[in-house]
Amino acid sequence: MRWLKPDELRGLAQKEAELRKSYRYRINICCSSGCMPFGALKVLSAFKDAVREFGVEEECYVGRTGCIGTCSLAPAVLVDPGDYLYQNVTPERAREIVKEHVVNGRPVKSMLYGNEAFFKKQLRIVLRNAGKIDPLRIEDYVAVGGYYALLKALTRMTPEGVIEEVALSGLKGRGGAGFLTGLKWRYVARAPGSPKYVIANLDEGDPGVFANRTLAEADPHAILEGMAIAAYAVGSQKGYIYVRSE
Repeated sequence: MRWLKPDELRGLAQKEAELRKSYRYRINICCSSGCMPFGALKVLSAFKDAVREFGVEEECYVGRTGCIGTCSLAPAVLVDPGDYLYQNVTPERAREIVKEHVVNGRPVKSMLYGNEAFFKKQLRIVLRNAGKIDPLRIEDYVAVGGYYALLKALTRMTPEGVIEEVALSGLKGRGGAGFLTGLKWRYVARAPGSPKYVIANLDEGDPGVFANRTLAEADPHAILEGMAIAAYAVGSQKGYIYVRSE
């Protein structure tokens, strides 16, 4: 595998940003575990067919995305600009949304989710990209700043410098103990012995909890980037992602 050079990463981000600007509309169909059982892939296919039918492929992006955060509205669809959230979308409704919203410029109010106040006070940090990018496209992740933290760590910081910055941030583990991440990394970096391993703990991915599964489905490259930064900081050459059997 060949690593991208800094200029190549910036070039990729710029190219993707320009591509995004070329679209007047972006239609993101939630294809997470919450929407898939309700026919999300059929809805995705119907949207792609509709933009071809109406001849708006060049101005309307259609793609899959991770959890939008409204599983009770499945399948959920987000249309930008404007963050228009359509609920319980069917293949037949997909065609109507393209015809009215994209072609005629009139959002289909009868299909929109009406409780916008539910989202207004939310501040997404870990899930900031959920519902906004295609988790299967590295280009989408790079376009929203992905892998720049890794680039900074590898080109401008020492391993100890990375650990110090993480420690100063006050970042804590996402388990119940809330152990300081910087302290954990420092212990591993100073521990004798080789090889060292980085493990991404996605234990809370079972149907009853879902927290880590949601992140993995919506923004997998964020996990990979975090693992790579941790590996550089502690001197590891190999990593594993742990998931439960469920």
